[in-house]
Amino acid sequence: MIRYLLDTTVLLHLVNKSKGYELIERRLLQMTGNTLAVSVITVWEIFRMAEKAKVPTKSSTAALVLLEKSRVIPMTTAAAALGGQLHAALANVGKTIGERDSMIAGIARTHGYILVTDNTGEFQRVPDLLIENWRK
Repeated sequence: MIRYLLDTTVLLHLVNKSKGYELIERRLLQMTGNTLAVSVITVWEIFRMAEKAKVPTKSSTAALVLLEKSRVIPMTTAAAALGGQLHAALANVGKTIGERDSMIAGIARTHGYILVTDNTGEFQRVPDLLIENWRK
């Protein structure tokens, strides 16, 4: 079974109704069973965004509601180790990636998920990470 890990950017495009959100919605409606999840890092990013806003915005509230309905994939020791290795290996060759993005990549690869993101420029640097952009 093909499984997808939704990145924070995808959730934000969806709740903000950003350009291309209809394509994301269409793909989500096609999914069945236990094929969709978010990482615990995405949960952290959404709660951070909501807290920084001081006053909850429509988008942060919608994102929190969406998270309540989502299957959350934890940061395991194997995923943390892989994320750290990926971050360091990419930095060593001058292809930096954000720390949280390296953790998300570690989770996706360790658990066998295709990462759905609009941040393909960053994630395409990660070897053997399967990515899809549902906004295009």
